[in-house]
Amino acid sequence: MGRRSLDTKRNRTWWIVGGAAAVVVLAVTAVGVAVAVNSGPGPRTGVASSRVKPDMSVHSVNVPATFEGWAANPAVGAGLQADASADGLSARFDVGAATPIMTQTVIVQPNERYTVSATYRSGESDEGLAAITVGSGAPVELEASDEWKSVEFEFMSEDAPEVLLTLQSSGALHGFQLANISMKPEAGDELIANADFDVFTAPTRITNPSLFMNTRSAYLGVSAPVSEISWTVAGIDGVEALAGTTAAQGGLSLIQLDELSQGFYTVTMSAPEPGLPAGKVSLVVLDDVVPELLDDRLGTTVHLYVAHSAGADALAETLGYGNIRVDAAWNNNETAEGVYEFPAKLDAMYAGFRDRGMHVLPIAAYGDPLYDKGRTPSSPQGLAAYARYAAAVTTHYDVDAISIYNEFNHLPFNTGACGPTPACYMEMLVPAAEAVRAARPGTLIVGPENAHKDDDFLTGLYQAGGLNYLDAVSFHPYDYGFEENGSPEFLVESLAQAGARILEYNTDDTPPPVWITELGWTSVLTDSEAQQGDFLARAEIISVASGVERFYWYDMISDNQSPTDNIGNFGIVRQATEQVPVFEPKPAAAAQAIVSRMLAGKDFVAQDDIGPDIYSYRFGEGATAVTAAWALTPTTVSYKAEKPVQITSITGEKRTEQPVDGVVSIELGPSPVFLSASAAAPSLSGQK
Repeated sequence: MGRRSLDTKRNRTWWIVGGAAAVVVLAVTAVGVAVAVNSGPGPRTGVASSRVKPDMSVHSVNVPATFEGWAANPAVGAGLQADASADGLSARFDVGAATPIMTQTVIVQPNERYTVSATYRSGESDEGLAAITVGSGAPVELEASDEWKSVEFEFMSEDAPEVLLTLQSSGALHGFQLANISMKPEAGDELIANADFDVFTAPTRITNPSLFMNTRSAYLGVSAPVSEISWTVAGIDGVEALAGTTAAQGGLSLIQLDELSQGFYTVTMSAPEPGLPAGKVSLVVLDDVVPELLDDRLGTTVHLYVAHSAGADALAETLGYGNIRVDAAWNNNETAEGVYEFPAKLDAMYAGFRDRGMHVLPIAAYGDPLYDKGRTPSSPQGLAAYARYAAAVTTHYDVDAISIYNEFNHLPFNTGACGPTPACYMEMLVPAAEAVRAARPGTLIVGPENAHKDDDFLTGLYQAGGLNYLDAVSFHPYDYGFEENGSPEFLVESLAQAGARILEYNTDDTPPPVWITELGWTSVLTDSEAQQGDFLARAEIISVASGVERFYWYDMISDNQSPTDNIGNFGIVRQATEQVPVFEPKPAAAAQAIVSRMLAGKDFVAQDDIGPDIYSYRFGEGATAVTAAWALTPTTVSYKAEKPVQITSITGEKRTEQPVDGVVSIELGPSPVFLSASAAAPSLSGQK
């Protein structure tokens, strides 16, 4: 993506800073190397991912920093950064508007001539220009340049013994770099402290903006007070893929991993000195970190009210989700009867998902202290208020579906006087559905959001006429035996039974589809984190093949940072920390990214009947078709093939098998693989 052209004459705003500024002296962590200056119906299409694909090539590593000798504008905050690259160290700026960036008070001789110079490079998408102002003089603009460029000008001091030097911007800067600023008399030494920006203080942390990266541009950036980092990279199988030692510049290390192919990797690091932010960091390398399509059948839950959900929209897009399920807590939004206050922060988060092509499913839950003492509504007044609230959520967030409560059949979530029965749910469902449809016709009504499938509850609900009000039947089939860590294959029979039950009581021509709005496995109780990924892939593949219209994994981000907490580790990425301030993937995150990419835009076609405990599902037609296959115990399966068959693991690793006598024989195990369209008509090895 090329830089946008800049009009250097119009719409320029300069901030002139008057008076002397105190020089801020900071603790020094390390001294680096100076910069070397050189001048519905029909075929499935999926949901289009709406973000423009960025240039993912990485040539430097940067981290928020403060520079010794320079006073930073507090408003710039993390936009003032130290940058290390093959060219050396520099200061880097990300600012959103015209603003002073940093200043330094320089001691001068009155009425003397000085030469001021700077070496810089523009950012990829700068909207403004940077400029240098000395004292009360006019700003000297640093005209846009893709390459390193030097500028020089003269300054005549006045009567004052000191002068304020200011770096500022006329508009947004995105990655502008400054290698040095120099100020010298006609014959004399440098007057500017830390003119090369090689003395700075920075946090100890991983510097990557994301740990999901494109092939040919993967890297790991580390800010730590060490001289060098020795590192090894292992794939999902534990086999070493790369190794090396990287020298640090001023405590910044850029570990280039562009040789890595698609897959899940763990980087193990060590250094001669203490102070690394982490001994191990996991990352995912993808052929396309922004997918062409999002799968409109797959989704996840995100808890928007918590701080660790920041950035969830970009992560969900990378993972290929077409749907996001969120809490819309009644007590947070109706603070006076009939008065709704929806936080601007959540408005922005909803918009972030929508702008990336995702559908957001809010859950109208649970109670509000204004009605029924905050318990699950059961009085006529409480039920009417809940119905109004559900309609308000639907219209305010402009969503196409809404869940009517969450796990009404589950006593910890249902505290109402009526109780957790189908009849009580009908008292909530009917007015809520009518209010939502009146407020926003066409909105899908989703329920009952059962804890477990609970066939008895569903049957009672259908008998009471619930199917007349539901556009999708939703439940959370945690029926695999939580402590026993049962596998996803129970879904085959369970979903067939759920569909048959709907048909038994359906009274019109179109039965409502099944939505699994919550299902997951915690990575603490699975045999390994890799098995969590296996279970995710198998559950999603079985569900889509069984006709489930939407499947929402629970959940995307782990709820806490404890590695031993069961409930807190359903997430497929870890929360950001000070040391790793981005989402760190588990193997299940790589699995989700690959499953979404493999299935997006492809309808289920057929299941191959090979044998017990062997699963082989065909999706799509023609050259883009894929077969998802696995076996609960290792089994060799032969697929007919006249052309080479590409095999992709659920974490993205690829290999190609050549057919022999029109057959490729593939060892299947519990971890699914995807086979290209050239594989067909499988049978057990040795069978005709």
